[in-house]
Amino acid sequence: MPRHAEAEVASTAAAAPPSSPSQAGETRTLERSQEEGQLLLEIADRAVEESRKPRIFDPKSRTIGIDKNALDLQVAEKREREKLERDRNSRFDSETLFFNSIRKRQEVEAQRQRRDLEKTTKDYGLTHLRKESRREWDLSDKEALRKKGFHTLDEENLGAASLMGLAGEDLSTQDRKAEQQRQMREWINQQKFEKQMLKKQEKEENDLWASQQEALCARLTAIKDEEARQRRMRAEQTADANRQMVGGSDSRMMGK
Repeated sequence: MPRHAEAEVASTAAAAPPSSPSQAGETRTLERSQEEGQLLLEIADRAVEESRKPRIFDPKSRTIGIDKNALDLQVAEKREREKLERDRNSRFDSETLFFNSIRKRQEVEAQRQRRDLEKTTKDYGLTHLRKESRREWDLSDKEALRKKGFHTLDEENLGAASLMGLAGEDLSTQDRKAEQQRQMREWINQQKFEKQMLKKQEKEENDLWASQQEALCARLTAIKDEEARQRRMRAEQTADANRQMVGGSDSRMMGK
């Protein structure tokens, strides 16, 4: 029964004069019941006020006006995400330095192999392709005539056919052709050797580059997968925190 209704009943009962002793007893019983009900209402009001005091007199709750625990949880989650991000960046930087060092060592090794190939080619040329063995060396040799010497014909017995012994006659045509053929074979072999070495070096460089690209792609794929997993985890944590905040707000509203 509302308080103003109880007060009206009490005033009406007090104003109406008792018609009999039984009616007077009922009136007193009604008054005691009303007093007890009023006392119970006051006790309930005081209990509600006492339960509200901790929240009302808490400076943080009174100033912020929202769920501080939920805010603390969000701050902790944000710090955890930042820590994970820093760890991921640090790990990525260290892996980048690692791959760069490997690539640098591979480049140094490739340069060393290239120098070895050039040295081998040069040594082969100095050993088998000297200028004295070139086809055109006889045209530029200043000592050609001195080295040639005299022909072996018997000059004393030469007759009318002595013209065949004139200066400039090539008496070593066969030997010269054989030497030229030998030099040609050596030159062809040298060209084949150089092509094989260049082809081998190119293949090694291509294989090295392909292996580096494969390792780099695999690592980038792993990093992208890890980032996607962390994003999903952060989204789930944020959704859980929001649900907890909404649940806490609903419970407080129902409590009020």
